[in-house]
Amino acid sequence: VVKCFYISESNKRNGSLPYLPFESVVRHESFDIWAFGVLIFEIFSKGCTLFPTNKRTGHLSSYDAIYTWSSEEAKRLVYTHTEDPLAQDLLLQLLSPYEERQSLRMATVLEHPFFTDYGATSENAKLIVEERKIDCEDYRRMVPCENSKTNTLSSRETRSTNHRGPTLPYMSLDAKLHMLHAPSYLMREMLGASNNAPNVPYSLIILPYKLVRNSNKKLTPATKKDVERAENMGKQMLGLSKICFFVKALQRMMEENKKASELFRRWMDRCGHYPKAVAKDICLLLEIPEAYMDIASTVVVTAKEKDENPVHVARGLILGNVR
Repeated sequence: VVKCFYISESNKRNGSLPYLPFESVVRHESFDIWAFGVLIFEIFSKGCTLFPTNKRTGHLSSYDAIYTWSSEEAKRLVYTHTEDPLAQDLLLQLLSPYEERQSLRMATVLEHPFFTDYGATSENAKLIVEERKIDCEDYRRMVPCENSKTNTLSSRETRSTNHRGPTLPYMSLDAKLHMLHAPSYLMREMLGASNNAPNVPYSLIILPYKLVRNSNKKLTPATKKDVERAENMGKQMLGLSKICFFVKALQRMMEENKKASELFRRWMDRCGHYPKAVAKDICLLLEIPEAYMDIASTVVVTAKEKDENPVHVARGLILGNVR
């Protein structure tokens, strides 16, 4: 489904569309049914998509897969990536080509045993389950035979054969976590960090200055002013990280320690006379280094002056650091 909002030179919406490189189609209920099928497939295949996209650009990996879509291709993907017989039967109807799907209505779809007969207790549901189990087993037995024949082809023919249909990537939880943390590894490599570099979540950062290559081929700020700006920015980011860590430790302690509120009340009474001792006691209770004593002292003093919850005061420091 393609939406096109054509704006003329006068910035007014024009009733006529510009030339399109494809024929427009009239909206139809079968489009919604197809989209519903794509969603159901992704759920039952544990995250696979019918048409994989490039993770970096978001573009489709193969437009040919859409153009050459067929019932056989739908069967291949459904039987390969789903196990529930009723879901398989439903998906084969939802993901059939437009010519076969255009007479299907959503009211009919919702009457399918997949939605109406949980547990497949009716005779109709039992027949569907039995039929799909047999068909799926036959298909899966047939696939290894075809693969063995394919292996006898030349390497060039094999590449051509394998390219006919997309292989849907199924990633385990470990693989997804690995991809999630991949930017950390990539950024370490780009910045030339050593193996002893701190294990922190790197990401892409927009810097307010230009980077150039120095004599050692390392990226550095271009001018002295930019170096000072980089140092200040680094201090702010480290300070923000430090405050966030303190807030997390403080919030955890307030939730787990039933006497936390009483302890803070005592500290607020003592902070005027023994600020360092109070800050040190807070760090000991939170099990954090004494390097956080300055934050602890600021929080307890401000909480006393404003008579506020220490956690709220600490969160306010985060906002102040961001601004």
